[in-house]
Amino acid sequence: MSLDGISMHPLAIELDMAVAGGRIDRINQPSKQSIVMSLRLPGKNVLLHITINPQNPAMHLIDKAPENPPEPPMFCMVLRKHLETGRIASVRQYGLDRLLMLDIDFLSAGGKIITKTLVVELMGKYSNIILVQDGLIIDALRKVGTNSSRVRTVLPGDAYVLPPQQDKLNLLETPIREAIAAIRTKGDMKLSKAILDTCLGFGPVTAKEAAYGAGLPASMAISQLNEGDFASLENALQEITDSFR
Repeated sequence: MSLDGISMHPLAIELDMAVAGGRIDRINQPSKQSIVMSLRLPGKNVLLHITINPQNPAMHLIDKAPENPPEPPMFCMVLRKHLETGRIASVRQYGLDRLLMLDIDFLSAGGKIITKTLVVELMGKYSNIILVQDGLIIDALRKVGTNSSRVRTVLPGDAYVLPPQQDKLNLLETPIREAIAAIRTKGDMKLSKAILDTCLGFGPVTAKEAAYGAGLPASMAISQLNEGDFASLENALQEITDSFR
């Protein structure tokens, strides 16, 4: 399925309910793009699988652990050193972005709780798994230097910076009419593309669903819509937003 910010919201809630409180027993890295965390919860053990495969980035529970290479990769060793024996405090989504954060608590020698965060960015070809503590990157599965990006580097020792924010409207915080006004300016752009360009957290499937809910072809140009069409689209977006809430 298409994983967008809206579909990720219930995913974050379900994962939080499923793994929060779990102690990390073991971490494996079966492939260059994935890790598996073995978690111990009261009365059961679960496997949390995270993959940054650009065609299908995902984070979900699995029933059977995949085969592991004879020697664990370096990133796996770093995660074992920093995260094993820790307890998952929460799984949360950042805003409506395709970004999940696992907060993992440890009890230090002085009795103080130390929190490290495993940031999971499920953003297509830009997906990544990044270990962060006190705002600084400890390590990342996919390191990004200045040769690869002028906008944002992801390297050990760097301050963790969120992915560049998209110039879109969060319908949970912005009146729907403002979104409609922005969509009106898209001219000859197709309706589904205009919705996608305007609404934060919407993916291609959600944008087409909004058009369908308004009774309009997703491929219809914005310039062809009349006032009644825009009213229907406003109602459809309101319905999606209400359902999301």
